[in-house]
Amino acid sequence: MNEQHKLHPLAILLFFLKLMKDSVWLVISGVIFIGSSDINTLLPERFHTSSVIFVLIFILVIILVFAGISWFKWHRFRYMIHPDALQITQGIIVRHDRTIKTKNIHSMHVNQHIFHQVFNLANLKIETAGSDVNVDGELKAIDLELARRLKYQFTNDLPLGNVTDFTPSHLMEGDKKDDWHSSIYRLLAAGVTTGRIGTLLAIAAVIPPELSNYLPEDIYQASESWVLKQSMVVWIVLVSVYITMMIAVGVISFLLKYGQFSLHREGDYLVVKHGLIEKKETQLHINRIQAITFKQNLFRMPFGWSGCYVDFAGGEFDAKSEGRLLLYPLLRRREVNTFLKQCVPEYDMKDVKLERTDAISYFYRMVRFSLLILIPSIIGFFFYVRWWLILAVVSLLIGRGVFYYLEYRLKGYAIREGVLRLDYLHRFSRSQTLVKRKHMLELNRIETPAMKKLQVCHLKFAVMNNFIGQHFKFSWISVLQMKIITEWFTKK
Repeated sequence: MNEQHKLHPLAILLFFLKLMKDSVWLVISGVIFIGSSDINTLLPERFHTSSVIFVLIFILVIILVFAGISWFKWHRFRYMIHPDALQITQGIIVRHDRTIKTKNIHSMHVNQHIFHQVFNLANLKIETAGSDVNVDGELKAIDLELARRLKYQFTNDLPLGNVTDFTPSHLMEGDKKDDWHSSIYRLLAAGVTTGRIGTLLAIAAVIPPELSNYLPEDIYQASESWVLKQSMVVWIVLVSVYITMMIAVGVISFLLKYGQFSLHREGDYLVVKHGLIEKKETQLHINRIQAITFKQNLFRMPFGWSGCYVDFAGGEFDAKSEGRLLLYPLLRRREVNTFLKQCVPEYDMKDVKLERTDAISYFYRMVRFSLLILIPSIIGFFFYVRWWLILAVVSLLIGRGVFYYLEYRLKGYAIREGVLRLDYLHRFSRSQTLVKRKHMLELNRIETPAMKKLQVCHLKFAVMNNFIGQHFKFSWISVLQMKIITEWFTKK
């Protein structure tokens, strides 16, 4: 198959949309500038017209220019499949000819946007150990069967040049018996309890006061006066409907992104598939996984539900995910060990005893917090005292004490061969992190003079996470426990 191939013409549309997305702020700035400027003063009188016409002309020119660039990018794009390499040639003026050896390829991802699904095409992304923040190679629009065959040949260490050979369909899809599928009910539960809901509710609280800046004054005043005339029952109903709508938006967006979620292992690769509108297939090599974290937020903690995330090295950088991939949206507590055993047995920590941290540090922190609250409060009560202020101070102390007790009960660590397990609370979320010794870049010990007296310290380490790194902090452990972890870390 050593001949040059072109992408499907759909790539022209995809290149165009990518250009529009990257230049959206430039286009908006141009529209605002042209709409607010008096261009007629620069033109002869016979060409005078309204600013709307000039804006439409500007948008039309942008569309034509971007369409022309997209066509040239598609016309000049070529790829060639060799038995041991994939060659990609692209560039309008400056030509870039890149050859990616199969031995250097870390993974291949087969994604389908809504446009791909119409024409039975796919977007094939190739990732290596390169230092670029983008994917190292991308075929935006090729036949879906060809993309799957290329991925199958690579995953099974077969020559890429044999993609035209017949491959049984059941092998193309992989072994399904150990697949982890997420049902619609589980996805709904994950969407309702995700951290996005809190963000959307915060946005919902900010939107109403800001409406006065965007709505016409008469409409806003009429709406405000109508709301103020309503009874308390109507207020409660309206607020409930408003909050329900915001939650529904969060759940629907979650379902669109992670619908039809499935996870299975193919040799040394984990394959994650999800998406309703845009179908994504992420292939992750086990050696690229730097840490595995099971996270429970405040909504999920009472039910014992957790989401599984992995920090991975290399590949395409996504600022939103911060180099962290959702490996499975929702797991019950009793499913965690089975999940690890089937998907990542290298991190299996079943029947390992968890070592608790010393209680002295929590007693010290509670005393320190109490003094910081009580001393200013007592001084303030000499000048102004109310029963609700006293109740607020007492509630604050009780709440802090409950938090420290929960942290003490939930916090701990365990070691099995080359894997370290850490259980801790972080930003009101319960986390369980599993990390291999060989993936820990450094191990730091942090302590203050007071901590030296108490014989406690903080443990901090980092793992590779694309190009930004991921840092973990395990606070308030005893010096003896720190010594045990340090000795384990220094072993070869």
